[in-house]
Amino acid sequence: MVTWVVPTTHAAPLRDSIPLEGVWNYQLVGASPSIPGEGTINLPSTLDEQHKSEYNPQSDNTTQLRREFSFAGTATYSREINIPQSWQGKSIQLFLERTKPSSLKINGNYVGYNNRISSPQKYDVSDFIKPGLNTIEISVNNDDSIPPIIRRSSNAVSESTQTNWNGILGNIFLEAANPFNIKNVRFQENLADNSIKIISYFSEPAPKNLNLSIVFNGDNYSFPIEKGEKTLEATIPIGKAALWSDGNPILHDFHFSIDDFFGIVYDKRSFTTGLRQLSSGNQNFYLNDEPVFLRGTVNTAIFPLTGYSPVDLDSWMKYFNILKEYGFNHVRFHSWTPPDAAFQAADKLGMIVQTELPIWGELDRDLIFHNRFLKEDLNGILESYSHHPSFALFSVGNELWGDISLMGEYMNAVKNENPRVLATYGSNVYLGMNGRIGDEDFIVASKLGDDPEKSIRGSISFADSPTGGYLNSHRPNSSHDFSNITKFVGVPVIAHEVGQYQSYPDFNEIDKYTGLLKPDNLIEFQNRAVAAGTVDRNEDFAKASGTWAAKLYKAEMEMAHRTPGLSGYQLFGIQDYPGQGTSLVGILDPFMESKDYISAEKWRQSNNGKMILAKFPKFSFYENETVKIPLLYINYDGYLNETPTISWTTDFDSGVVTGFNSSIGQNDASSITLTIPKVNKPVKMTLGLSDSLNSVSNSYDFWIYPRITPDVENVFVTDNLDEAIDLLDKGRRVILFPDSAVSAEASIPGLFVTDFWNYRMFRTICDEMGITPSPGTLGMLIDSAHPSLKSFPTENHTDWQWFPIVTNSHPLVIDRLPQEVKPIIEVIDNVERNFRLALMLECNVGKGKLMIISADLDKTTQSPEGKWFLQSVKEYMAGKDCKPDLSLSKNQVRNLVTKPSVKRFIKELKNETYNSNWE
Repeated sequence: MVTWVVPTTHAAPLRDSIPLEGVWNYQLVGASPSIPGEGTINLPSTLDEQHKSEYNPQSDNTTQLRREFSFAGTATYSREINIPQSWQGKSIQLFLERTKPSSLKINGNYVGYNNRISSPQKYDVSDFIKPGLNTIEISVNNDDSIPPIIRRSSNAVSESTQTNWNGILGNIFLEAANPFNIKNVRFQENLADNSIKIISYFSEPAPKNLNLSIVFNGDNYSFPIEKGEKTLEATIPIGKAALWSDGNPILHDFHFSIDDFFGIVYDKRSFTTGLRQLSSGNQNFYLNDEPVFLRGTVNTAIFPLTGYSPVDLDSWMKYFNILKEYGFNHVRFHSWTPPDAAFQAADKLGMIVQTELPIWGELDRDLIFHNRFLKEDLNGILESYSHHPSFALFSVGNELWGDISLMGEYMNAVKNENPRVLATYGSNVYLGMNGRIGDEDFIVASKLGDDPEKSIRGSISFADSPTGGYLNSHRPNSSHDFSNITKFVGVPVIAHEVGQYQSYPDFNEIDKYTGLLKPDNLIEFQNRAVAAGTVDRNEDFAKASGTWAAKLYKAEMEMAHRTPGLSGYQLFGIQDYPGQGTSLVGILDPFMESKDYISAEKWRQSNNGKMILAKFPKFSFYENETVKIPLLYINYDGYLNETPTISWTTDFDSGVVTGFNSSIGQNDASSITLTIPKVNKPVKMTLGLSDSLNSVSNSYDFWIYPRITPDVENVFVTDNLDEAIDLLDKGRRVILFPDSAVSAEASIPGLFVTDFWNYRMFRTICDEMGITPSPGTLGMLIDSAHPSLKSFPTENHTDWQWFPIVTNSHPLVIDRLPQEVKPIIEVIDNVERNFRLALMLECNVGKGKLMIISADLDKTTQSPEGKWFLQSVKEYMAGKDCKPDLSLSKNQVRNLVTKPSVKRFIKELKNETYNSNWE
């Protein structure tokens, strides 16, 4: 942050400013006849916020929130300002904190053009403004002044998130200073010799020999400025001054002044920064020579009330404090750069920031306008934010492809201009297929090679892998890691946009949209749920899918922490993304409020500076098994004064682990050996872990099954539909596992994890590629109190013990049944398709009773979970509690199992980012 210091030794201040907030005239070029083309507006603000733009009516569009008011084009903002006589001969600058590309006229004379959208725009108006009355005209263009690829995709201007507003936000003022003044400074620490190099940039060549004084920690250092110099490089000791880190964000003030030998002061400025040195080596990040692991999330500029990023410190302090509460120490700003207040807040709270140019897609050297725009925007980012200690990482853009040498030029410009920042070619360049490119300081990637098995995240789209990723295709455990992929890279690796586990929308959220963006997408989804007959289960669907998604995120984050050679991850994200088809992948809603799927305390068990992780080889056991469970003690919060001990408890045993290493990083902490007890029926148990010294805890659920399943008489199990109908005709009790080939037209494949990102977009991509899309479901809503599940412990949502059942399932589409029919196990469909889906449904058929379990009988029952799932259902079917409410005829059963039901037309949703036809 920057503070202006006004000396008391002068009759007039060294720096003087005139605020320009207030009433301005505006005029719109090419405005629609339906809106006034001119009038007055209060700035700072946007045309949308002041309802000076065109109203957009409600629609059934589900791709993003609706911008209630919008204008694209040129708006000219003008006003008169009185300049005092004392400003005569001063250097005068107009400061616009955040706007779109603009041009400026003073008193009708053209001053210049500025296209910086990621940093303040500054105009030197010294030669145009005069004492007395002056007219300022600022023309802001949010249309063709921005390159098309940026307008369509970058979160700086995307309609998917903060919108492409027109206006001026934040500080707007004129400032006068002496012609020779301090323009900017850069800091670069050298911890090896306990010093800091400071480069001071001056407004013009020094008019004569002057002195630059730097006051730090109470000590004054003076350096001569030779005549004609525009920069001065000075090195001063930092002594025992505390260093800045994610866990201890200490800030220091540096005071600068220019004077001559007669004591006349020309300028004074103060900068606040933190002393820190970020480096990379041995595939690790080192902050002040100590390893640091980046627990990150992605910020995509989601501001549903205003449609623009806040520019005040309080808003950003609230945002980062929420992230700290959930254990994060890092934020990646996806294809945009936030205002200065965000960096100030990150400085204060110890958040490590990765920022990016507003580019998402192709870089082409032949796109002259495009590249000129980006280069100027980069200059503004480096000039405006380099003094912030939180500004530690830089990526050229998101999911770039095209000219790698051009990416390298942008990357090297950052490394040369600000060595304090580590830089990379881009986040997930070529979607990770190229692996390491060359001289980047670190890599952000979803995979490290062109093989789908090189993925370094637990869930991926079916467009990338036919299995949907590790967690969807491998028996649940907490021991797997990606070290076989990461170990040979050579630089730190951050896993790109991990997670993306969808949950079902909670339509109660609709009432929160009281600002400029309206939830037409959620309203349309709600209307579809009404038509499908599932709206009464909205809250249950949301809670069941969200609770399961939170468990998947726990597994994802712990997998990353277990991986040697992985230096961090960036979730996408902790917050829902309301654009690009509506991707409800957060545990927080777009307002950064909890969706009540998981508490912050529980989340921190898997996302914190200190953690205890247990490496279960599996989560389901037969009685009398012996299992060894290695433990990891994760410590990135600094050296401990005492060696901790880990206490562990289960429902049948407990103990203490001692004598392990607790240094910074990932530490093996011995292991626990459990002898699984004999049980009379299946039970769920929990391993609890705690370190009382540091208040660290974690827990893992696991399931125990008896080896022998008791015989159950008079219940028939078959996968043959004809046999089942014959038995029902005789009044028998039947469990039918319909053959997947027979029910192919009436069912969809099973999906264990919740669908990746959103169904509509990746369904379109898979169709274009000619490959099978994801089943698209969001977990299960289970009637866990139903007596058929009495011997199969479960909650009302999917959990790890369901893996062998769900992965071998093919849920039936039951839309032909009355809407009041509720399956015992209902598979939650995505909001684009809205099938009513049953994995387990009971009914009467004549005098017989039928339980349909839409799964593969042989494959399901090869596991202890599957055997006891069937056993539990058999016990129910044999008992007096078996009293289905639904009655179907034999033909209805046959049609339900074999005949296609309704079809849902899913509109295409192309990812416009990957369209190279821009100019």
